[in-house]
Amino acid sequence: VVAFRTQGTNAGQISIWQSEYQTKLELANAAKEAAGFEFYMDVTGDIVFKPPFYNLDIMSNKPVSWIQDIDVIEWDFSESEAEVVTQIILQGNYTGNIDWGLPEECTPYTSVTDYHLLRRYGWRSQNYNSEFMSDPSNMFYHGMDILDRMNSKRHRGSVGIPLRPELRLGSPIYIAPKDHIWYIT
Repeated sequence: VVAFRTQGTNAGQISIWQSEYQTKLELANAAKEAAGFEFYMDVTGDIVFKPPFYNLDIMSNKPVSWIQDIDVIEWDFSESEAEVVTQIILQGNYTGNIDWGLPEECTPYTSVTDYHLLRRYGWRSQNYNSEFMSDPSNMFYHGMDILDRMNSKRHRGSVGIPLRPELRLGSPIYIAPKDHIWYIT
């Protein structure tokens, strides 16, 4: 992953007196950012390192928790325009996770554009390093996933309900009056 890439061009340059010590929390956060995962401690004290929205495929059978109209005390849903990205440009690496100092022409690129959001919000491009991928077609599908995850953060909501101890951080809920599936953060 990008944060821990081997520099092949620095092979003969070893610095004995300079330390690059990092705590385990710093390493976990760097891996989380590079892999696009979530890393947190849930309400039971377990440390969770997982892909975001891994448990949203819940409509095949009854969802874990339903919130009906009678349960709702108050709610607030919003959409933030500042979080929207309409195009993502991915850069890969043919040599795996080792930097050999090859020229820019030897780097695979691809881009993904969400045209529905482009019509609504205009051109908002962002670069993304996918150092672990070398096939542009695989990078394209990975870019679609990354773009969807980035744009899902533009929706925010809060729901006030009476006591529901089965609801846990990281679990999906279905809000029946709005016909929405939300993810508890």
